[in-house]
Amino acid sequence: MSQPISACIMTKNEQDNIGACIDSVKPYVKEIIIVDTGSEDDTVKIAISKNVRVHQMEWKNDFSIVRNEMIKIATQPIILMIDADERVLPNQEESFRDTCNLLFDDHDKIGRVTILNEQENKETLKSSISRIFKNSSSFSYAGAIHEQIQSESSNTTYFQSGITLEHKGYLNSSLIAKDKYERNLSLLFNELKNARNGSYINFQIGRTYYVMGENKKLLII
Repeated sequence: MSQPISACIMTKNEQDNIGACIDSVKPYVKEIIIVDTGSEDDTVKIAISKNVRVHQMEWKNDFSIVRNEMIKIATQPIILMIDADERVLPNQEESFRDTCNLLFDDHDKIGRVTILNEQENKETLKSSISRIFKNSSSFSYAGAIHEQIQSESSNTTYFQSGITLEHKGYLNSSLIAKDKYERNLSLLFNELKNARNGSYINFQIGRTYYVMGENKKLLII
């Protein structure tokens, strides 16, 4: 049974991923929103064929701008942010239902989901990230890259939902094809110029170099 959720997905040249992403989340949500930022492949065509809401906007080198636009567009009372290169694992009806119940009981809560990151060496790294929350003007995103959700409420609390996603975006083949490394580093260094506290940005820069195998550059930052 689907839940009153708007699944929000930003895209750019994701024709190899978007169909599977949509199919994986569709059983659990009432609405799927795609905001495309300038695809030159068949991403938009595929999304339209899946009967989801598709919007297009200019890419402004800022992921938060796109995420905040998706929040404005969403019509359901709960929002789930999911990336185009992610998949919702099957048989999670109970986790989605329980997560929605918690969010309806406490509008200040933000839910974390588990991300299983598939690596080129076949290993899987597990992480947790805030992705599901009440559709409210209290919530918005900040940061041009590795953006984080922020709340106007002083009572905000976080909880770990049972929702699990599989992420394939850090496979070397995908990264080479999309130049994600270079794009991310450019945005991170630009963000660092304006950061009051650069420790988080430096961490993300170092993490990017580590994934790239550029360990010598870790000594520079």
